[in-house]
Amino acid sequence: MEGDLIEGYFRNELTPAERGAFEQRLAADPAFRHEVEEHGKAVRLVRLLGRQALKARLAERGRQLDAEKARSGFRLPWRITLLATALLALAWWFWDRQTEDSSTPLPDTEIRRDSAETPAPPAPGAAEQAEPKPSAENSPSAAPPAAESSSSHEQLFAAFFRPYHDESLEPAVRGEGEPTPEEQFRQLYWEGRYREALAVFEVLENASKSNANLQFLQANCLLATGQAKEAALALENVLRTSRSRFLPEAQWLLALACLKDGNKGKAKALLQQMAQDAGSPMQEEAGDLLERIERWLQGT
Repeated sequence: MEGDLIEGYFRNELTPAERGAFEQRLAADPAFRHEVEEHGKAVRLVRLLGRQALKARLAERGRQLDAEKARSGFRLPWRITLLATALLALAWWFWDRQTEDSSTPLPDTEIRRDSAETPAPPAPGAAEQAEPKPSAENSPSAAPPAAESSSSHEQLFAAFFRPYHDESLEPAVRGEGEPTPEEQFRQLYWEGRYREALAVFEVLENASKSNANLQFLQANCLLATGQAKEAALALENVLRTSRSRFLPEAQWLLALACLKDGNKGKAKALLQQMAQDAGSPMQEEAGDLLERIERWLQGT
C-alpha cells in the first residue's frame, strides 16, 4: 500500500488532499523521506544502461553504413541514411526490452537447482513479471533442501543457500542523469551479476560501505561467489550494528557461511538459536538444516 502511494506521488496521480498529506509526512518522517528518495534514485541506472546500449548500436550501424558506402562508391542521401539508422535503433530497443543479455552467464548455477527458488530478476521494463514479496517460504535460502542427509557441509550449503531477493530491491524506472555507484551496485545485484557488484561495492563511499543493508547484499554476493570467510565477516558486522532490516536473514546466512567454511560448531549454535526462537522467520528452515547436520555428523 505504501509502495503504491509513493509510486502515485512520482506519477502525479495523487489528489490534492493525498499530496498534502504525503508531503507533510515527507517533512516529518526521516525514514519515509529516505524511502522516497531511494525510490527516486533507483530508476536512473536502468535508463542510463538503456540509453548507452542504444547509442552503441546506433554508432555501430553508422560505421557499417559508412563502410558500405566506401566499398560501393554510392552515397545514399543523408536523410534516408539517418532514417534507416533510427528505425534500426528503435527495433533494437524493442528487442532489448524483451530479452536478457545472452552473453552474461548465470552466476554459480550449481546452487540454483531447487525448483522452488526465486526466478531470475526481470529485465528493466518488465515490471509485470516482478517476483512477489517473500514470506518465510521464499526468504533467502529457504528453498526445500535437495541434498541427502549424508551430504558434506559444502553440499548442504549448496542445497540451502540462494541470494536474497524481494520486490523492495527491484530497481524502478524514473529520472535522468548518471547513476551513482550505489545505484550501479543495486542494479548489478538485482541482475545476479554478483562479481561485478562486488567490484562496484569496493568503490562506494565509506558512508555507503558502512550501510548495514548494503553490507547484507555484499555478503550475499560474497557467498554466491564462494567467499565464505569474507561473507561471515560482513554478516557479523551487520548483526553487531543491528541497523539492518535484514537481521533474521543475516543470522541465517551467517550460519550458512560458517557451514560452508567448515565451522560446524558456530553454524550449529546459530541454527539452534533460530530453531528455538518462535519469532524468527527462519525457525523452520533452521531446524531442518540443524537436523540434517546432525545426521551428517552421525554418519561420518
